[in-house]
Amino acid sequence: MPRDYMLDMVEEFGRTLRAVLDLKNENPVKAMEIIATAFHGTKFRDKAFFDSLSADQLGKFIEENNIDYRSLDLFIDLLLEEIDIIADKKLLISKVDFLIQYTYQKEREHKIFSLKRNQQQERLKHLLQR
Repeated sequence: MPRDYMLDMVEEFGRTLRAVLDLKNENPVKAMEIIATAFHGTKFRDKAFFDSLSADQLGKFIEENNIDYRSLDLFIDLLLEEIDIIADKKLLISKVDFLIQYTYQKEREHKIFSLKRNQQQERLKHLLQR
């Protein structure tokens, strides 16, 4: 992917994440709508399709569609916020755990070390304990 496209995508996800963080306590329904909208225009097509995938199917879909692990990193942050908002978290937690592990593996293959992965794992553990 061209660098400019990646930068634009990261900036857009940053704005999306900021909006979700601002709304999740005051207006969780609107925050969930913003999360769902973030899936449009991606290879997932929409949030309903993503939700329909099991963790195993998710892995296959990622590989078949050659989804960049850096893109997945952005989705992990949004999905962690969704876990914090929704009541039925079991399936989403397994998907987020899969995405964290998958992204970590891809980073290792590219000899990249990210401090963010540990933060995401700790956040997921914290959400599991609540």
